[in-house]
Amino acid sequence: MAEDKAVADAGLPRTLGHYQALQEIGRGGMAVVYKGVQPSLNRTVAIKVLPERFARTPEMFQRFDREANVVAQLNHPNIVQVIDRGREGDTLFIVMEYVEGDSLDKLIQQRISIAQALDFALQICDALEYAHAKGVVHRDLKPSNILVDRQSGRAKIADFGIAQFETDTGGLSTLTGDHAALGTMNYMSPEQRLDSHRVTYHTDIFAFGVMLYEMLTSKLPIGHFKLPSLLNHDVPVGFDAIVKKCLEESAADRYQSAAEIRADLGRITGRHLRLSRAPSGGARFQWSRRRVVLTVGIAAAVIGGGVVGALFLRRPPATQSPAPAATTQPAAPAPVEDVSLKMDFARAQALIGSGDRQQAITILREIVQRHGSNPIAVEAQYAIAIACEDLQEYDRALLEHDLLVKFYPSSPRASESRLAKCRIEWKTASKHGMFTKKYDAAQQRRLVKELRDIADAGGAAAVPALELAAEIAQEPELNDWRAAAESLALLYDKKAQGGPDPLLKVAELYDKNVGDKGKAIEAYERFLRDYPNDARAGAVRGRLTSLRK
Repeated sequence: MAEDKAVADAGLPRTLGHYQALQEIGRGGMAVVYKGVQPSLNRTVAIKVLPERFARTPEMFQRFDREANVVAQLNHPNIVQVIDRGREGDTLFIVMEYVEGDSLDKLIQQRISIAQALDFALQICDALEYAHAKGVVHRDLKPSNILVDRQSGRAKIADFGIAQFETDTGGLSTLTGDHAALGTMNYMSPEQRLDSHRVTYHTDIFAFGVMLYEMLTSKLPIGHFKLPSLLNHDVPVGFDAIVKKCLEESAADRYQSAAEIRADLGRITGRHLRLSRAPSGGARFQWSRRRVVLTVGIAAAVIGGGVVGALFLRRPPATQSPAPAATTQPAAPAPVEDVSLKMDFARAQALIGSGDRQQAITILREIVQRHGSNPIAVEAQYAIAIACEDLQEYDRALLEHDLLVKFYPSSPRASESRLAKCRIEWKTASKHGMFTKKYDAAQQRRLVKELRDIADAGGAAAVPALELAAEIAQEPELNDWRAAAESLALLYDKKAQGGPDPLLKVAELYDKNVGDKGKAIEAYERFLRDYPNDARAGAVRGRLTSLRK
């Protein structure tokens, strides 16, 4: 048989304890995984064969045996079960359940949907929470160690705990001694790179953040990376904060448990949802009756050259079953009222384009009054506020933005209206106590705080909010240099295309204006990490030397 020949060519005995190796299914530089069978139970298994040198000393074998015993106690649907371990001559081997499917790294290469990424992330969090509660840290969490069952769509972490004494050199796993590096570089936390044997579950949380980023963007968060929603516009902005928190440099600033991550993942869609996988075809998903349904309301209409759309979260009535699969029947025509509403909005947009804003506001106001719960009404209210601002009727514009925030607080437009209010207030404020208006420092501080809150909420308004906050904080009468430095630092994280200047400005503000040596050193060091070849790097190194004295 070809399978027997493949095993023989590898120099491996076909029988390993109570198991038979059939064919190679995976290989690293120092370990090989075979598809095998347990004849006594007629079940398929996976057999990981480890290097002969690990069996040469009793100490290494005892360590291997002890660790395998610990991992074998992990019994969770999202963890590949370790069935047995053994030794055949000078060959150590581990027997695991066999998962028929692909590894997550292969699925990422094929591009997975946001729904699938969310589902896999929730499952991985469940497994991590369970293992960490048992005192087991993976230490080599990465997509190639996540297997996805082709039939059920269930994600399973492989090599869980075995990685406690494995390393990866160029992605190749080996057992190591006490002073070797552990893990795969792109997924290693900062503390793991310094000392791989003094890591905690925070290391797995960092690696999880890298994997989540990769699932959402198909890229690795290397160096100064953009947040997921900036690379993939289909990604809800709620993922940005989760990824960022997972990837914090300090372990203390990351999530303190996988359960916290799972809770925040649930909040992205408004509930702690669970996706129930279809019985076959791992790429298909359906929602259970009593769980939240994520409905993409592609009630998008091409209006005046633009597109109006909405993303809603709806809870299906308890008496309804999930919507049946799509059939070949044509879709029902849109209600006449909806068509009329879209036409009215398009007419208002056209009037704004021609300069007749007052007439447009009249039409938009009627849309809001008659269709207040319709997504187009939100757009109409926002258009009214912007039209008033264009007419330089600033008090009226502030009122219209206030109405949007009050009546549509969960709309993405709410943050944009809050930002617009701050912009108008700053535009109309006396910045230097000039003319008849007196400079108001309290207003300036309030605006900075409001803008920081807007930025913390994320979304499209975050970057312009931080830009305006930094501008206001640096006004001569306020001179709130710390607030300016903090705003610019946050802006640097969110606006990856900003280049080195904002980061250097942060360092200089902390150094020369705030007088915070620690923050200045931290910012200068980050500048050198992110831009080691910048022409100013030499001067920065010199300044760092002075600060450290």
